[in-house]
Amino acid sequence: MVEEITKKYHFLEGGGELGKLIRAFDWSQTSVGSIEHWPQSLRTIVDIILHSEVPMFLWWGDDMIQFYNDAYRPSLGMEGKHPLAVGQRGVECWPEIWPIIKPLIDRVKAGGATWSVDQLIPIYRNGRLEDVYWTFGYSPVRDETGKISGVLVICNETTRQVQAAQRTEESERTMRSIVEHAPVGICILKGDPLCAEVVNDIFLELVARKREDFKDRSLWEIFPEFKDHYAPAVEQVSAGGVPFEGREEKITIVRDGKPETVYVDIVIEPLKVREDDGSAEKIMVMAIDVTDKVMARKEIEESEQRYRMLITESTVAIALYTGPELRIQYVNEIMTGYWGKDLSVKGKTLREALPELDGQGFFEKFDRVYTTGQSYRGLAEEAMLNVNGKLQPFF
Repeated sequence: MVEEITKKYHFLEGGGELGKLIRAFDWSQTSVGSIEHWPQSLRTIVDIILHSEVPMFLWWGDDMIQFYNDAYRPSLGMEGKHPLAVGQRGVECWPEIWPIIKPLIDRVKAGGATWSVDQLIPIYRNGRLEDVYWTFGYSPVRDETGKISGVLVICNETTRQVQAAQRTEESERTMRSIVEHAPVGICILKGDPLCAEVVNDIFLELVARKREDFKDRSLWEIFPEFKDHYAPAVEQVSAGGVPFEGREEKITIVRDGKPETVYVDIVIEPLKVREDDGSAEKIMVMAIDVTDKVMARKEIEESEQRYRMLITESTVAIALYTGPELRIQYVNEIMTGYWGKDLSVKGKTLREALPELDGQGFFEKFDRVYTTGQSYRGLAEEAMLNVNGKLQPFF
């Protein structure tokens, strides 16, 4: 019987799985009637649908009897409507979305057409109601009398694309939140020329700029004073995806009309690297103000320099020991001369430099000063020192 229908009605030839189902279906039990009674308009549109690689779906007649092709078939899922949807009345097939699509169908029957992009229309498939997104259009199909007898749906399921975009959007929101609440200055750059996409308050405070300064302006329009120094670093990140890291970079910021020297740790790195050429889609600039740390270290270094000069240039014997092990940090030549040593003892512990002091009570006195913080003064105390290979008394 099916072979006879195929030979008799060439428009039903082929068509894959749905072609077989349509040929085998008893259309006489529907309002469409037997295939031999189908109008030419229906035959033509079914021919187009079955032999198209584009997902297509057709409602025909007052009962909205359904036809669709293999390209549309995956959108119905593994369980649920297929293959029952073939020849079924629309209202019976789509009870879960009929309130949504019926107004669209009525608009088409009235002579209009529709187009929707990434429209959420949940349908029952795979054993449950799923959120499904569609880009689709409804168009009228006229019969031989000019009457609109069918509604053709050309559609594409975009669920994966929409969900991917949603995940990307969620990721972007998360990134923005992280940037805004980060304990360091962060600026996200994108585009050509590079412009700020996100900038947090700490970064604005550090560079002495206002948020409106970043609106519709490129990076070097905002920071012309830094272009010569940092443009090569930004270019290597942008073009090659190679991160840049600078420690204690000395920069000058104009704050309240006055130049101010600050020190920053800065990292410039790619956020997204293109697979085709390795360039960066976005760049993240992280900056930490380390001015206080640098200035504190400089003060310490200056203090140590003063210590060093005080000790080395003193006209009396002086040594500075650090830690409970009494490591010799600074010592002048007058003191090493008393010991019968030279300046090579620096860095050693006092016990290593003068082992002969062990048992003479001096290490115990040093320990009390170190542990209690109380000074000690001794007058004319005897110390036995090994000078020139001979243990001799010194006072």
